[in-house]
Amino acid sequence: MMIENDEKHNLEITERPFINGDRLILPTSERHGFVTGWLRFGLIINLIIVLAYLFIANKPIHLPKVSIVTAYCIIIVATLNVIFFIRLLSWKKNGFYGICITSVITIFINLNIGISPMMALLGLPGITILYGILQIKKGGVSAWSYMK
Repeated sequence: MMIENDEKHNLEITERPFINGDRLILPTSERHGFVTGWLRFGLIINLIIVLAYLFIANKPIHLPKVSIVTAYCIIIVATLNVIFFIRLLSWKKNGFYGICITSVITIFINLNIGISPMMALLGLPGITILYGILQIKKGGVSAWSYMK
């Protein structure tokens, strides 16, 4: 009899926070403040890159080694990054995978404008850093585990 009461009590504790009447209430997704700050920082940086290259692409004076086609490629990649950072802020894993793809594309763009292969590859650790930041836990759960 004592065991039955304990089981019933445990069942009520585990079920009660998630049930409100007939509707299921899921726990809210939360991420560490640093994770949110980092994602917003990435979003702002890529917005600045888009605006800067739009300014450069429409002026008669261009950066050395950067053709108009290359400038537009950088604008497209940075715009995609803005979209992918918004996806990450919206709890979507495909935002992370998109950033991985644009990082590889950026390597080829950098090689095209004459940056050394070693310097061009320096963007790849950024993927690992972003993944590591998404592993920061709040309340014992990482932001990555909440993503769909």
